[in-house]
Amino acid sequence: MTTAKETTVAKLKRQIADTEAKLEALREKLAKTTTPKAEKPAATFELEPLWKAALPISRTRSSKHQCRKEWNKIPKAQRPDIEVIVNALKAWNRSPEWKKDGNAYAPGLHRFISRRQWEDLPETTEAPSRHRAAPQPVQEPSGPGITDRDEVARLLSIEPKRMNS
Repeated sequence: MTTAKETTVAKLKRQIADTEAKLEALREKLAKTTTPKAEKPAATFELEPLWKAALPISRTRSSKHQCRKEWNKIPKAQRPDIEVIVNALKAWNRSPEWKKDGNAYAPGLHRFISRRQWEDLPETTEAPSRHRAAPQPVQEPSGPGITDRDEVARLLSIEPKRMNS
């Protein structure tokens, strides 16, 4: 029979073997997480032309990450050419709706993308201005004009006023 001492030694050897196996598994796991993977090239922001065409307030209200996230929600088959979107954004930038109160109503660029506002262009009519239009310069007659007071009065069918001289 085996003695108590031999049983304890055998038990400790099994614990050591189990612990070494666990240690080896942890080392492998650590090696996998710390091994540098082949790095992907930095993704370029494919919406950069759109970002540059946006009003500063629209860029402030968004981030490139938000824009990319909304853009990726659109199925690739439904995405228009970037030029179409840039032209639509420029039209919206000029619209009275967005220009009102110093562009206070211009949405963040990510909202422009999520709402697909390039599909609904703004109306091209300008809102009436609160200010009077600048006076247009009077055009001078190009040919020999009528300079005689009597001739002007006759054309207008009124009696010329005679000045006492």
